[in-house]
Amino acid sequence: MQGDYVLPVARVSYLVIAGVSLFAAVLGLAVAAYFQISSAQSTDARPVPDVPPPLAVSINLDALSNTFQPPANVRAVSLNFTRPVTLDTPLLYLDADSPHGLAAYPDDFFVLGGPDAPLLTRAPINIDGRIHSGFKPTQSLVDELNGVHPSRKYAVRVAAKDASGSISQPVNVSFTLIATAAPAAPAPQGPPPATALQTLASQIALFVDSSKSPAYFDAYQKAMQEPANCGTSANDANFVSEYQRAFNYLRPKLNKDGLDNFYKELCIAWAGGVRVQQLSIQQAAAQHDQAIAQSLADQFRAEAAVVSSRVARDAALVFVASAMGIFLSLSLFLAFLAIENHSKAMRETLALLASQKEKQ
Repeated sequence: MQGDYVLPVARVSYLVIAGVSLFAAVLGLAVAAYFQISSAQSTDARPVPDVPPPLAVSINLDALSNTFQPPANVRAVSLNFTRPVTLDTPLLYLDADSPHGLAAYPDDFFVLGGPDAPLLTRAPINIDGRIHSGFKPTQSLVDELNGVHPSRKYAVRVAAKDASGSISQPVNVSFTLIATAAPAAPAPQGPPPATALQTLASQIALFVDSSKSPAYFDAYQKAMQEPANCGTSANDANFVSEYQRAFNYLRPKLNKDGLDNFYKELCIAWAGGVRVQQLSIQQAAAQHDQAIAQSLADQFRAEAAVVSSRVARDAALVFVASAMGIFLSLSLFLAFLAIENHSKAMRETLALLASQKEKQ
């Protein structure tokens, strides 16, 4: 009974279990390969946008062109001198206002004539370390200044040239030559070039009162205070530029009685522009931070997926090893069953041969 029933049933059972184990091992290897490939995937880093600098407010070209105006306020500055006057006595020097500074001597001035030009000889004169075009007397003027003639007005016609090459309109400059007992000393220099804010304040003041009465100076001071009233400083070139642009744009619609409202609305508009600029910076910074946070989150999810895939791969490999162990164990049992089956066949053959021999 063992040979007829138990061994065949065991053999079939072992074959089925071994086949299932081998299939499970192959399937486990496929799953392990899948998770191995999954664990090798990486996430692409998200581009992080840069935070842009604050947007610059547009400049006013008309205001810019004002800095390229030719020299203004051309003047003759008399020097103190004592008698007796000689041919080497410096009498006066020429000066003018220009944002770029005057050209170097002797190109800073052109002497074009005038009623008293023949009485003067052009010569360089050092004033505070800078060479100016100056004048010394001819012999005729020496005699006149050393005589008893009363002082009088003199005049020459000149044009000034600045460092950028701009030349002023010819003007007649007048001066007085008076000999004193004090030692010769340079006269103080003229006022420094006007700033952009001062220029604008002068324009507004002339708009209020072109006759330069006290109302002119009040308007000038009020215009100069506008940067402080709007929460910035007189050195804020951006504000001064927009201040100039707003005044030029609204000037046809303004009158002197409406300047207070103009100042008020200018401050409101400037504050609004500052808020828009700050909001733009904040939005750019928020987008920058959000991109970084999203990139970190994606990286964390990718790393978690890699770890999960590796754990699943290792589990699949353990499963494959277990299935292969079962398969090999069953294969050993099947080998024993094959041996037993062979032994049974041999016994049956020997029994058959023995029975046939007895019959003979």
